[in-house]
Amino acid sequence: GLDARPFRRLPSGKTSVAAPGATPFPFTVCSGAPTDLSVTDIYVTPNPPAKGGNIGLQLIGTVDEQLTEGSNFVINVLYLGTQIFTETVPLENAGAVFPVGPGSMQLNYSVLLPSIAPSGAYTIQLTFNDQTATEITCISLSFNL
Repeated sequence: GLDARPFRRLPSGKTSVAAPGATPFPFTVCSGAPTDLSVTDIYVTPNPPAKGGNIGLQLIGTVDEQLTEGSNFVINVLYLGTQIFTETVPLENAGAVFPVGPGSMQLNYSVLLPSIAPSGAYTIQLTFNDQTATEITCISLSFNL
């Protein structure tokens, strides 16, 4: 059967790689976004997401260029379509060791969902930029709390 716990917690609190048999989380590529970074799978822990802790995101993909220092992603959290949180994250803060690519890449990042977060529809949008501040892709995940 499928493991209901696709991640195991490491003592450091970092999210480890998804366990074998874990189910990838559905996502969409933003309309009109480039695909220089092609995301193949995203794993979310816990799945489904829950309030009162961190949501861990593990992204697996392939990039068609070399990424170096200065590459980042912008995370936007929307509630009922309204942005409630934004943060720019250097790729090295998500586990990247430069240079990255061309080829496979993996990123790990977590976002706090406070217990006081309102219930309803959420969207997490991730926009990835290379070291020249050129967008290389944008993806979106949606879930309800």
